[in-house]
Amino acid sequence: MSSCNFNFLVWNVRGLNDRAHRADVRSVVTDARCSVACLQETKLDDIPVTLAAQFLSANLSDFLYLPADETRGGILLAWDQSVASCDSLSLGDFSLTARLQFVDGSSQWITVVYGPQAESDKLRFLQELRDIRNARSGPWVVAGDFNLIYQDQDKNNANLNRRMMGRYRRAINDLSLHELHLNGRSFTWSNGWTNPTLERLDRIFYTSDWEDMFPQCFLMALPSTVSDHCPLLLSTYPVHPRGGRFRFESFWCKLEGFEEVVRESWSAPCSTVDPVARLDRKLRTAARKLRSWSDKKVGNVKLQMEMARELIGRFDKAEESRILSLQERFLHKNLKLKYLALASLERTMAWQRSRITWLQEGDANTRFFHQQAAARKRRNFIQQLEHNEAVATSPEEKDQLAHEYFTNLLGSAHQRSFSLDMDFLQQQGASLPQLETPFTEEEVWAAIRDTPRDKAPGPDGFTSLFYHTCWQILRQDVMEALHQLHRMDGSTLGKVNKALLTLLPKTQDARNLKDFRPISLLHSFAKLFAKILSRRLAPLLDSLVAPNQSAFIKRRCIQDNFMLVRQSAKKLHQRKQSALLLKLDIAQAFDSISWQFILEVLKHKGFGDRWCAWVAMLFRTATTRVLINGNPGNEIHHRRGVRQGDPISPMIFILAMDFLSLLFQKAEHEGLLQDLEIPHRISLYADDVVVFIKPAIEEIKVATEILSIFGEASGLRTNFGKCSAMPIQCYEELLAEIQPELPCPVASFPCKYLGLPLSIFRLKKEDLQPFVDSIARRLPAWKSNQMSSIGRVTMVQAVLSAIPIYLLIAVDAPKWVIKGIDKIRRGFLWAGKAQANGGCCRVAWSRVCAPKDYGGLGLPNLELMGIALRSRWTWLQRTSLGKPWQGLDIPGSQKEKSFVAASTICQLGDGQTILFWEDSWLQEGCIRSFAPNIYDRVSPRVRRRQTVAEALTDRRWIKDIAGALGIQAILEYLKLWSLLHSVTCIPTTPDSFSWKWESSGQYSSRSSYKALFFGRISFLSTPIWKSLAPPRCRFFLWLVAMNKCWTADRLRSRGLPHPDRCVLCDQQEESIDHILVGCPESRQLWWWTLRALVIPDCLPSNEPSFHLWLCGSRMKLREQHRRGFDTIATLVAWSIWKERNNRIFNQQSKSWIEVAKAMVEEAVLWKSANAGVPSILPLRGRGSQI
Repeated sequence: MSSCNFNFLVWNVRGLNDRAHRADVRSVVTDARCSVACLQETKLDDIPVTLAAQFLSANLSDFLYLPADETRGGILLAWDQSVASCDSLSLGDFSLTARLQFVDGSSQWITVVYGPQAESDKLRFLQELRDIRNARSGPWVVAGDFNLIYQDQDKNNANLNRRMMGRYRRAINDLSLHELHLNGRSFTWSNGWTNPTLERLDRIFYTSDWEDMFPQCFLMALPSTVSDHCPLLLSTYPVHPRGGRFRFESFWCKLEGFEEVVRESWSAPCSTVDPVARLDRKLRTAARKLRSWSDKKVGNVKLQMEMARELIGRFDKAEESRILSLQERFLHKNLKLKYLALASLERTMAWQRSRITWLQEGDANTRFFHQQAAARKRRNFIQQLEHNEAVATSPEEKDQLAHEYFTNLLGSAHQRSFSLDMDFLQQQGASLPQLETPFTEEEVWAAIRDTPRDKAPGPDGFTSLFYHTCWQILRQDVMEALHQLHRMDGSTLGKVNKALLTLLPKTQDARNLKDFRPISLLHSFAKLFAKILSRRLAPLLDSLVAPNQSAFIKRRCIQDNFMLVRQSAKKLHQRKQSALLLKLDIAQAFDSISWQFILEVLKHKGFGDRWCAWVAMLFRTATTRVLINGNPGNEIHHRRGVRQGDPISPMIFILAMDFLSLLFQKAEHEGLLQDLEIPHRISLYADDVVVFIKPAIEEIKVATEILSIFGEASGLRTNFGKCSAMPIQCYEELLAEIQPELPCPVASFPCKYLGLPLSIFRLKKEDLQPFVDSIARRLPAWKSNQMSSIGRVTMVQAVLSAIPIYLLIAVDAPKWVIKGIDKIRRGFLWAGKAQANGGCCRVAWSRVCAPKDYGGLGLPNLELMGIALRSRWTWLQRTSLGKPWQGLDIPGSQKEKSFVAASTICQLGDGQTILFWEDSWLQEGCIRSFAPNIYDRVSPRVRRRQTVAEALTDRRWIKDIAGALGIQAILEYLKLWSLLHSVTCIPTTPDSFSWKWESSGQYSSRSSYKALFFGRISFLSTPIWKSLAPPRCRFFLWLVAMNKCWTADRLRSRGLPHPDRCVLCDQQEESIDHILVGCPESRQLWWWTLRALVIPDCLPSNEPSFHLWLCGSRMKLREQHRRGFDTIATLVAWSIWKERNNRIFNQQSKSWIEVAKAMVEEAVLWKSANAGVPSILPLRGRGSQI
């Protein structure tokens, strides 16, 4: 990390020939107070010092330049001598490259570019950048006017050269460049017309090692006063927090002495009698002791690593000239172990700070996690805050503005002029005494285990992991504090009911305080108390809240609301029924809800006095400090709102929002709103609200009045400026008539609802392309360079596949979408890019996207996954009658319907839900399977809807058969008649359905997806994926089983250079199976290992493949020993493969005794470095006890 901080100016000045213009440029450069200036398009072929002084500030005394071609182009790089010096100048056709040497001894390469206009020159320009990077190594930054764009959002119109965009994007990926985010602006150039074209042509890119030098930097655009390009100003000044808060580190739990420190601090004398106050005092003491212990135990990890590395290097050098003494060898070995332990510790710390939960610590290198943490810090850094007309830039101003804003929002009670008569809207609920029983240790421990362990801590600094690890030490004090709260004694709850309010930007470049989402980081004990209450309430929510609200309720999902809204809109459209779909925005919903309204709702719903008192205690004693760039401000006492981040708050909120649905139901019941013949006219997902009304002035007024009444009573006011109305089957004349009465703007389909495209029409390519593009944007090439192969597998699984799965649950995506996403996933897996040619892809994609039991990597096959996921709708339509979309036509392809029919076992009861023609309810199966000609003569509408009870009544099924019957149809008719002759419904027993792929009989997407692979050849994956070897070794073994390693036989088949014979034995042609089990040289290592384990019967002999040998050998062992054998076999194969590569690529070789010793050392080092691999080789000498 460089200690030299500076301002870096990048600007296309549009010529410096005019003296007045030079003076204007000098004014901008001087005001920027920059240490380095990069100016493009100077249009000067010669720049003497006297001329440069007219447009550069006084401190920029040294400069280099690329002359202009007549009056075209020209680049200048100037710097402040007190900050840096410059050497190694290289001039290209479109760039100037030099090395900046900073006064602290660090250095970087800088390339200033001015991109050409002609397309042929643009290709030369991109190649020039590749050549520059190939000739240099080390930190590199590329800045200037590229005259290129690579994303749709880089231009304000659709006139795009997509081919050149793709080439530009590939060049960025090939060079592994990051783009520095530009804060506050989307474009950097304007043509200045009345209807201007805006583009982002000016950029700054950098490499990963440059980010290591300047992890905290900020890029902003200055006003374009004297050019049509905005000057870009990069500041690398770090932001220093004003005070270090205590933070519990997850790796402490793994260190020796941790529990002793906690136990000692917890047993220290404490004179406080109040249980909650005593717990608060003990937590503070533990924090102080742990911080002191960590400073002594861990210290500066990077410094210790550097010291260990230096000493190891000196021992290595000494070993070349003499034999090390016994003490020196001991110290040398222990230094290596210490270094690996420190490296693992640093990786754990970086992983924790990166907040990446989907990637394990060993799946990427430490730099990846450091850069993710730095990128997250830059993304969340607040440079400027605005509210109304106030603008705050200094830390003090930002703290004050945020404190005033949230004091007005959270610290002032909601004043209302009336309340709702809840008895008029809904009958009062029954009492809920089960919520108020005393707290038990088992309940508290379950709440601790259910809380995520590594979430950001609150003001006390402790995470749930602390409670989970030290529960036996904390148990008594925590339970006493909870018993005090159970007695409704919250007199000291305020000591721990504190929170830090962190501001997360809702949009890119958020500045206004309304554009941030406030998330509360609660004190660990207050969070635990709220978690206990939420776990008690969660099972009851399904019966307390109407089915049209799906948020935060178990067994309800977000797609239920999407399906309700989409199918309701389509039904109205298909019936040519005029309606308005209102998408509503509740202003600052969680922060503005009235406490008085919440308590009225709870009492009306049947919550007891004790429960209401607990909620009131949490409200009344809550205080918050706003975090601005890591610095907490002054304390704010809450007077309204519920805290986002509090486990109980979302549940309380949806209970309150349920009354908005009741108001609309009551209005319809009283005749104020017309019945639309849809299951629910209002859909609620937390504070996302959609309402259907008639396009009539009276109904618009009623809906507006309902929202106004609800807002006044609850504090949840509708922000009509952010709402929209989408007409359904509304003629232009009708729309013109009602538009003046609409309180919100009119929009059109398609639109976004809950993150999914909502339309009453067929979705077009431009509606779905953003989903494909959003996946491509997740893949800058630098990420793959710092991930292991198994890390890339994890990213494809957890990130690149999760985005489309959310879409595929509700939308039957066309094949081009699946292919586009697969192209991106495949490219990243094998090449680390959004695209990869066939040569990079080692294994066929259809095999990769198969379950591991079928030889794949377990990545989802999106087409089959979509079928499995959407099958849930057909299943739920039969089995979950309480779903909000019940009664609407649920879409489904023929494949999905056939799969569900084949997967469902129907047990006939009253015949009210089993479909006569579609379901498999007869012993012979579905009617369609054994009587297809009869089935085809029934209208589709009847087939989709007719139940068994309806069909058997007066043999109505016979009347539904239309047209003349042929001989085959008559035979089918007679068979069907015979089967139905003895069928009778049981009126007192409802129909039942069972999912045949699950033992529970209930549908699951996992079993459905796996069932779609039945019939394929199975694969014994246990020896590979269940072993204890590191993930990279397991991935290698999978490639071995697929015969996809780059050995001589495969290289020859592709016409590539290859060794003639095996480099280990020099006897036979090389193949992966020969190397691992057929080569007489490698068998020596097997003999040594298996003899040490006393299992010589497993020695490889004439097996045709390594995988067959592995599967056969493990069956000779007891079941409890097979996992250990799989791990050892993996390690031996990995060691052989490394030795083979060492001989080919490094021209170095070891004896097999040396390889065996290295293998043992590697296993011991894995364990010592705490890499998750247990000691697997120290089994030698234990006889047959493998």
